Amino acid sequence: MIRRALLIPAAAAALATPALAQEPPAEAPLIPRPAPGANQNEAVAVAPAPDAAFDVRVGGYVRVQHQSIFEDPDENLPFGRADGFQLDSARLIIEATRGPLVGYVSIDGAVDRFDSGNTPIGEVEVGLKDAYVGYERDDFPFVKLRVGQFKPPFDAEEQRSTAEMLFIERSVVNRGIRKNEGYNADGLSIERDVGALVFGEPTFGDFGVGYFVAVTNGAGANHPLNDNDALQYTARLELRWAEMLTIGAAVNLEERTTGEELEDFIDEQYTGIAADIRGRFELGPVGLVLEGQFIQQSATFPDVPVDPDRVAMGYYGALGVEVPMGFTVAYRYATLDPTAAFETDDETAEATLDTDATTLHTIGLNWEGEVAVPLKLQLNYTVVQEQAPKEIANDRLDALVQVVF
Repeated sequence: MIRRALLIPAAAAALATPALAQEPPAEAPLIPRPAPGANQNEAVAVAPAPDAAFDVRVGGYVRVQHQSIFEDPDENLPFGRADGFQLDSARLIIEATRGPLVGYVSIDGAVDRFDSGNTPIGEVEVGLKDAYVGYERDDFPFVKLRVGQFKPPFDAEEQRSTAEMLFIERSVVNRGIRKNEGYNADGLSIERDVGALVFGEPTFGDFGVGYFVAVTNGAGANHPLNDNDALQYTARLELRWAEMLTIGAAVNLEERTTGEELEDFIDEQYTGIAADIRGRFELGPVGLVLEGQFIQQSATFPDVPVDPDRVAMGYYGALGVEVPMGFTVAYRYATLDPTAAFETDDETAEATLDTDATTLHTIGLNWEGEVAVPLKLQLNYTVVQEQAPKEIANDRLDALVQVVF
């Protein structure tokens, strides 16, 4: 995203950066600055130092989607009753660099805020996505640092940019099921959080290694404080071969606290593991993209003994075939089971938890323009399969247009 962004001096001036160019123009006006020990009413003209300039880049993207979900004629359910256009993203990204120093801010003007977990009613708001400062030297890729709000490096699919996605939406493993699509279920990815990240991405010929260690609040994005005095820990390791193959694994440890009053506080403990693989191979005029990912999340509730411990599990595999003229045909198999394993003596709860897995088969057709035409068009058809007795007819058709600037 940000790599395609253009240098915009006007935006930099609005942010009060000193200048965009690395060297001032020959005719640049001199800046008055009091000389040491001189009368403060007098000024000495001093030229700005060339290395005092920040390089500011502004970019982003807009994604507009249309979704149509089939309505089950045999069921009186809300699914498929909110079809239409959606403003998926309206992202503005600003990055300022000066040597190894990095300042990064991204804001989205199309953040969904729903009134509750089981209704499509809500509104679209402007919200902060990323905001961090970093120290990243190109000549020393072994240790880099970020502090602020960012995505903890857990699953590879969440880290992937929209430009790299084979499908309109990330898999059900990552994003879950929204209330207008089917029986609501949370995905297994980790949302943005506030904290610190140490990482490195050295290469040795065609072989590369990436390591990422993050310590964050665990309260999620845009919260002023942590929800308790425990921190969230995330670690990820990647092995890479040229531009063709990446294999990754990650672990996440988190303790959440829910409740608004002290006497109502409840601690919940989560442990997550992830493994993934992505490869891209050239076969003459055709390119193949292979993706696979597995995530498992274990949850325990020490403050609520009657709430059963459970293990959520999900995995997906995808294949994309890139053909000439900018087209890509893709297929994805994805399944999410929020209670793949659980402990309970309640027969009613067992019957409910034992039938909440969902499997999605998605076929996609993409077209992407060249650099001169930063336009991406996508069309997806998804077959949704729930477990009996929760089977419903809620297949869906999605279309999206994206412009990167």
